[in-house]
Amino acid sequence: MTTYKAIHGKLVQHLASDPETAAAEGQMWFNTTSSDYKTIVKVAGSWSSGGALNTAKAKPGGSGIQTAAAAFGGTGAEAETEVYNGATWTESGDLNTGRGDGAGLGLSTAALFAGGETATAYVAITESFDGSSWTETGDLNQARGATAGCGITTAALAVSGATGSPNFTQLNESFDGSSWTEVGDLAQGKNGGECVGTTSAALYFGGNTPSSTANSEEWNGSAWAEGNNLNRATDSAGAFGIQTSAMCAGGAPDSVNCELYDGTSWTEVGNLATGRDGQTGSTNSTDNTLGLITGGNPAVTTTEEWDFTSVLADAVWATGTAFNTARGDMSTMGDGTTSSIRMAGGAGHPDGPPGPGRVINESWNGTSWTEDADLNSKLAYGGGAGTVTAGVTFAGSGPGSTNYVNNTEEWDGSSWTETADLNTGRTEVSGCGPAQTAGFCIGGKVSDTRQSISETYDGTSWTEVADLNTARNNLAATGTVTAAIVAGGTFNPDPHSNTPTTRAETWDGSSWTEGNDLGTARYLLGASQQGTTSSTIVFGGSAPTTGKTEAYDGSSWTEVADMSAARYGVGGCGSSSVVGIAMGGAPAANHGSKVEEFTQGFNVKTITD
Repeated sequence: MTTYKAIHGKLVQHLASDPETAAAEGQMWFNTTSSDYKTIVKVAGSWSSGGALNTAKAKPGGSGIQTAAAAFGGTGAEAETEVYNGATWTESGDLNTGRGDGAGLGLSTAALFAGGETATAYVAITESFDGSSWTETGDLNQARGATAGCGITTAALAVSGATGSPNFTQLNESFDGSSWTEVGDLAQGKNGGECVGTTSAALYFGGNTPSSTANSEEWNGSAWAEGNNLNRATDSAGAFGIQTSAMCAGGAPDSVNCELYDGTSWTEVGNLATGRDGQTGSTNSTDNTLGLITGGNPAVTTTEEWDFTSVLADAVWATGTAFNTARGDMSTMGDGTTSSIRMAGGAGHPDGPPGPGRVINESWNGTSWTEDADLNSKLAYGGGAGTVTAGVTFAGSGPGSTNYVNNTEEWDGSSWTETADLNTGRTEVSGCGPAQTAGFCIGGKVSDTRQSISETYDGTSWTEVADLNTARNNLAATGTVTAAIVAGGTFNPDPHSNTPTTRAETWDGSSWTEGNDLGTARYLLGASQQGTTSSTIVFGGSAPTTGKTEAYDGSSWTEVADMSAARYGVGGCGSSSVVGIAMGGAPAANHGSKVEEFTQGFNVKTITD
């Protein structure tokens, strides 16, 4: 049974079976067959089966990375050690003192196992591993089990744990390769939590206090501070990564749930295949993209490998329904989905010269394209904002190739009305904005001069705001009048040279800041217009003509699935990096009315207490 908080305000259908996983993210239903509440969540990486251990292990220690790991000890005073090469596990030298639930850390060839629990007692014993045998080294100052460790054999932490009485300790000890020293304590006594990172930058999360907790604490080398909590309380989970990029997998009791940390927040991601607690992680992983979970309670031989090379690894483009009149460089409006879109104007010459502008206006309802009332004036290379029923177009080229317009037209659901002019007429702009009363016109070209001008529209008038850092035209934009991002375009000051750029800039409502560049320089590219500064896609473009798609996560661009048809002048709508749509473009002979829809993979998730 789910909590009221999780479903409050949401429509929950009763269904005998789960719907297609292409359903909208956040969709909820009650599965009457399994008696579970379920929802659709984004696929973010995936787990796959790794090589099986030779001996089942519960609460072992662990070290290494996904392709070179070690697992050692376990509950019941086990001493066995196994080493992993990415495919198979091989038995190696036993611990001198069999035990489980201690702090394992380091590499497969240079590991440390500190503390733990034998069949009868908590111990302070520390042993180091050289890839084949174990050697006793300096003991912990406090005997304890259910403790967590991170670092390497010459610079390690052993954090919290169970001491018997009391059963939850705040103790944190640092190892220098020969001895342990007590350093800054956790804010709260815990056991069974997980630790990742180094002696100068660590993250401790979950554990018992004595009940399971979602609490997280960050270590800066001298003190702990409250961090951002997990979405769920857990203990005895598996973990890998670093302070700013971590994985928490499974946990008590036998959970399959996993969460990924990006330095700011935890996000629920793809589940483990096998629910488990008391497993170990590949503790020396350098981030949360690749990792290994080994063993678990009750004792199992199974391992699972995590691959998070891209949050959009499962994203695909699929052919959609072509629209009625082939063209490119149109103004687009929508609500962020692929089922509610408007295209106005555009470039193309079926009705002959002069100039590229069109008055055509088409809308998409998720099933078919419909020609609606024409614009009042021919338009191409302009911008758009708002929705299918309340949109606005602005700027662009009129009937002549050098006619750079400043006019604005508003759509009221049945017709277009000319309204307030821009302060600076220009063409080859980019536009975005969620509403008719909140439009953003960015960049462009006047005669042969590229522009850095930005103007915002409030439904009545246009206001000039801070300029772009790089003047450019034929760029892509997504977002709102208070938070937007632009990417690509033509920036060379030579009016006769269309030099594409990789430059991207973000808008915070008052100024533009240069951000991380695209991977591929291009202009006349499309974007998920209703995206955000932390989640958007751009696609297509020219110089040369390409179908490449790049996704932005707030800090960097990642190349994802290509469109099937390389093209430029492509119209774009959609929301974030989850869903987008690419429409039209050139060369018109092949792609002028082509539509492709972009979707990220989805998973069905059971909602629990």
